Amino acid sequence: MLLKELEMEKRKVTILEKKGITTTEDLVRLIPRKYFDFRQDVELTPLLHDKVVAVVGTLVSLTTADKSGKIMVTAKVRTTSKLLTINMFGMYWWYKSAKEWGEVPVIVCGKVSYNQQYDSYSMGTPIIFSREIEKEKRIHTVYPKLTGMSEEYLTEQIAKYTDCVKDALPTDVINHFHLMPLSAAIKTLHKPSDMIVLTNARKRIVFDDLLYFALKLAKNERTVSKGSPFNLRSKRMMLQVQQSLPFELSVDQQSTLSDILLKMKEGKRINALVQGDVGCGKTIVSLLLMIAMADSGFQSVLMAPTVVLAKQHYQDMLKLIEPFGLKVAFLGGKMKASEKRKLLQGIKDGSIAFVIGTHAVIGKDVEYHSLGLAITDEEHKFGVLQRDALTEKAKAGTHTITMSATPIPRTLAQTLYGNSVDVYCINSMPKGRIPIQTAVSSNQDIIFRFLTEQINQGRQAYVICPLIEKGEEDSQIGKVMSVEETVALYSAHYATYKNIEIGCVTGKTPFEEAEKILKEFKENKTQILISTTVIEVGVNVPNASTIVINNAERYGLAGLHQLRGRVGRGIYKSYCILKSDMLPVPERLEVLTRTTNGFEIAEADMQLRGSGDIVGTDQSGDNRYIKTMLKYPNMYERVKGIAEDMLDQGTEERFIKVMEEIHFHVPLEKIQIV
Repeated sequence: MLLKELEMEKRKVTILEKKGITTTEDLVRLIPRKYFDFRQDVELTPLLHDKVVAVVGTLVSLTTADKSGKIMVTAKVRTTSKLLTINMFGMYWWYKSAKEWGEVPVIVCGKVSYNQQYDSYSMGTPIIFSREIEKEKRIHTVYPKLTGMSEEYLTEQIAKYTDCVKDALPTDVINHFHLMPLSAAIKTLHKPSDMIVLTNARKRIVFDDLLYFALKLAKNERTVSKGSPFNLRSKRMMLQVQQSLPFELSVDQQSTLSDILLKMKEGKRINALVQGDVGCGKTIVSLLLMIAMADSGFQSVLMAPTVVLAKQHYQDMLKLIEPFGLKVAFLGGKMKASEKRKLLQGIKDGSIAFVIGTHAVIGKDVEYHSLGLAITDEEHKFGVLQRDALTEKAKAGTHTITMSATPIPRTLAQTLYGNSVDVYCINSMPKGRIPIQTAVSSNQDIIFRFLTEQINQGRQAYVICPLIEKGEEDSQIGKVMSVEETVALYSAHYATYKNIEIGCVTGKTPFEEAEKILKEFKENKTQILISTTVIEVGVNVPNASTIVINNAERYGLAGLHQLRGRVGRGIYKSYCILKSDMLPVPERLEVLTRTTNGFEIAEADMQLRGSGDIVGTDQSGDNRYIKTMLKYPNMYERVKGIAEDMLDQGTEERFIKVMEEIHFHVPLEKIQIV
């Protein structure tokens, strides 16, 4: 049922709809992002330093003080043998009622700090501070923040509709795999009684996700044409372009290109994954294949996840086809209506041979004349439905290729895709490419000195931050450097340096302004570019030799490796500095200092995540199904058999329909259990 049809405040409905939550089904799947187990209280000891725990004691005092114009409330709670001091900003509203409590038993839950010098214990603003001890001794849930809506109101609304969820999974499958009914699983995720039941509830949601993914892949394999009407007839123009390149293709590039071309010539339908490290040359292989298709009279489309990356591919293709008079169109989200109409007409009548862009290339108004090849770049950043929409734009037998710079081992790729996809691995790097040197450092002064040396040699640098603005981060996590703070820090340090200019770009930067900033960086008018992960793919500046990644512990291995790939793209020795204050140094950061091989990093990433490590900042839009499959490979193997059985019996349609009606879902790999 749509939320706007319910008796809910219109303003609250708008807040939810902005987050993609439009139905009661979406609402109940707004799973808590974090769970704190406060069922057992603890006695204070030094070993609890930096731990999030529940403490029960007696409130002995409650005072206020003015700290730089802000009211700080200080409470002191005595346990059987220790005194806990709690300092709270922004809690004056709570103080006004709590000051009447007197000396009463209370429960306080939050992160404890121990000061060895004074043998004292303290806590910042707690998660829970209450007189209702038994009520608060529970597994406490924390939901994604919704500005303008209290967690109490959200919890109350969710509780109303947990009985209304649709369970489309066949009963025999539920019984065979000992799964919880979906309604019970959803209720448990919102109000778990213990960790075992919570684990079983998570298992049910994971199972549904994996089954949906397996069904889509298996269904696609059964419907895919083994042959193709888009057969290669000529590669004359492609060979001319290849010979004009200022470099030779590597052995892996050439073998990948030759094998795909041969299968196209033989009339086989191509459904391939081309994967390889950042900078290995996947793109040039794809562009050459597009040119070969044009030589045979067919159109090609390349879909990239960001405007920056799509524009890079567009510029690369323009340079390659310039001597041949072929037309290439760029389709993005923000285009003038008149310009877009002209391009759409050219795509429809076939006068435009190449279409490159973002998800705009799968828009309802885009009609292709003779689409023979559809390529998806950074395929893990698109959902199943987006990739399906691209192939549906084409006639039966269209060749499809996905590219990924987040490689997965070949054996795992075969587990994931089965026989439906040919996997090509480009392991070798272009000649002359110098390996990037990577180090972990927490010393900002050393980083400043190193960057200054590099810039004085004529080079440039990136500085990456996990947040845009100060104050975006959860108080339970340590100091995180935002773009805002980093720009201030770097601007102050380099204020007297006439040869060092600083630029800044984030996901909130208007498109035209971002293009201008990136252009200035490419032209070396700015020497340091401070950014979020918006520059993760598609920004190619060969003169940039250093990348500093602030709070590197906040990122996953694959994301760090992608960011590192922004440097080392020219003839200069390049460096990656992982800035982190964490001790001991996280294992995934150590992995990056040891290797630059993307396949080795993929193996390490799997092992780390397989051990239950739920850490990192994921890019929104990442394909949660692939992430879930990689995390639970054994379950996925069993689920694939169920998918085949359901397809044989024709019972898959209802399950797929229900899953595709869900507009909002918190990826389980993001959920933390503390």
